[in-house]
Amino acid sequence: MRRGSVNLFLGSFLLAASCGKPAAPHVKNVDAGSPDNDGGDVTDDAGDWPDAGDIDGGNPATATVTFTKPGAQATSPVTFAVAVTGAIVEVQYVADGKTVIGHSTDAVSGFAMTVTFSQFGQRTITAIGLNDAGTELARADLVVTILEPPSLALLTPAATATNPVTLTAKAHGAIVKVTYIADGKWTLGSSSDASHNFAVTYSFSQLGARKLTAIGTDAQNLELARDERTVQVAAAAVAGKLGAWLWLISDTGLTHGELADKLVKLGVGRIYVKTAEGSHNCDWFPDACGHAITDAYHQRGLEVWGWSFSTLSNPSIQADALTQAATDGYDGYVLDIESNYDGQQQALRDLLSAFSDARTSAISKGLIANGWPIYSTSWGNPLDHNMHVEIMDQYVDAHMPQTYLEVWDITRSDSSGNPLSFGNNYMPYARKNVQRTYCEYRGAGAKKPIHQVVSDEYGKIYSSEIDEFITAGGPETSLWRIPGGGVSATRWNDWSKVNWVPTTYDADPTCP
Repeated sequence: MRRGSVNLFLGSFLLAASCGKPAAPHVKNVDAGSPDNDGGDVTDDAGDWPDAGDIDGGNPATATVTFTKPGAQATSPVTFAVAVTGAIVEVQYVADGKTVIGHSTDAVSGFAMTVTFSQFGQRTITAIGLNDAGTELARADLVVTILEPPSLALLTPAATATNPVTLTAKAHGAIVKVTYIADGKWTLGSSSDASHNFAVTYSFSQLGARKLTAIGTDAQNLELARDERTVQVAAAAVAGKLGAWLWLISDTGLTHGELADKLVKLGVGRIYVKTAEGSHNCDWFPDACGHAITDAYHQRGLEVWGWSFSTLSNPSIQADALTQAATDGYDGYVLDIESNYDGQQQALRDLLSAFSDARTSAISKGLIANGWPIYSTSWGNPLDHNMHVEIMDQYVDAHMPQTYLEVWDITRSDSSGNPLSFGNNYMPYARKNVQRTYCEYRGAGAKKPIHQVVSDEYGKIYSSEIDEFITAGGPETSLWRIPGGGVSATRWNDWSKVNWVPTTYDADPTCP
């Protein structure tokens, strides 16, 4: 047996023994054997060692061995030590009557040796005292329960999480409770329920990067182990996808984060951020470029889409705005196609083809996933503008008609104050106008989904009429546009009265 540091595979567990100074070469050598094919007992057994009554040589009456370490329980790795009397110069340690786990000649340390166990539970350790001739003079047995060393690992959350966050951890050893801390100072909760991985659920008010720490303690509340990781915490996704359109963040007097907070409070689920006009994107709209913008909305549970106003020139350069949006983490893209394309066919195909190619390229580069959507928004009355909806339908995933009731309305009543009828008055007939636009798009060749946009710029449309419009338009209805710039901030008061979380929507109308 090699002296000094000993590594033995013992039965189904591995023991690493750290011994004292090297023993003299005449010390009795005991072969620990090797495991059988089943990983069971080693080949040597207790027969390699004489019974206590068969001790020969020396003076047994004056030699004793007494364990001083450990007690009845010990956590691996375990240090064994003994006190001896008589002519004992070496102590060898045997586990369970048959497995040699090491030896020590370091009398100063109490013949100490340390063993790392991989199998836990009750074990019988025998310390055998030898003289300088290698003859056994005395022995002592110790029944000790070997405990698994404490360890702790955070299971959840992963690197990203949304509110509310469930924290769990896997513990080993004497850990009976796990406490979770944020940023080294905020206690999130604790649990003693090991059967459910010490689960604690917490809803964060401060979002973004949070350093989470799990601390495992024993029955005396002493820390035994800890684990930590940094997690990006975001708000829970808003249930609906009702949207609002942003022209310029600078018009609102708010930061993107402040605007996101305001929209979430209302119940808005998606924001459309203007990212380009024609071939100009980040040069004209720097405050719409970069992951910081999309992160501000994502962290609060909002979807954030980019949109651009389409001109007739350089479609491939215009499509660079989609690539930029994909790079910046936007969730989709909308092309605003208006009077520039009235009556245009080939130009419309060129524009839409360029954006379709840009999306395909972004997918191949891993910027976005398959299914990343492109919508188009155009007139609520496309036939009056000779807008070729049937061409748009070949390239986009959905249509967003601009059914701008308050723009179409001249007045609500005649000169005598009597309400005007449908066809002459639009806002009081929101549902009928949503249905009319829907059927006009279907008749013009639209086969893709239709999600309508209602204008609320001038303060003429009532919140109850917006509610009716949303109910008729469906769960991806949206409002043009967010107050600021040319839209009075008083519109926020009316928006607060809108039901942004309706429980039901109308079925799609049956068109003639």
